[in-house]
Amino acid sequence: MTFAAFLGEVARYGAAEVAPVARDTIDYLEKSRQEGTALTCAKCGGTSAADAKFCDDCGLAFGRQCESCDRANDGDAKFCAGCGEPLAVT
Repeated sequence: MTFAAFLGEVARYGAAEVAPVARDTIDYLEKSRQEGTALTCAKCGGTSAADAKFCDDCGLAFGRQCESCDRANDGDAKFCAGCGEPLAVT
């Protein structure tokens, strides 16, 4: 029984040592993936960083505009947050 408790302690120690390294690796890969992309504004044609919420040049919100109520929605939204209408596929 003491051996089983020892193995449990070893497993917890190993997990505590590996988890931060794995998290740093995932964060690094995600950051490098985003750095290569840029958003292009539909209104003025300017470019902004991949994680920008608004255009640096004209201030237009990035995302999907609803054709019914003209509300700005998230880029991955399928339905308008304002009126519930389906958003056009781009």
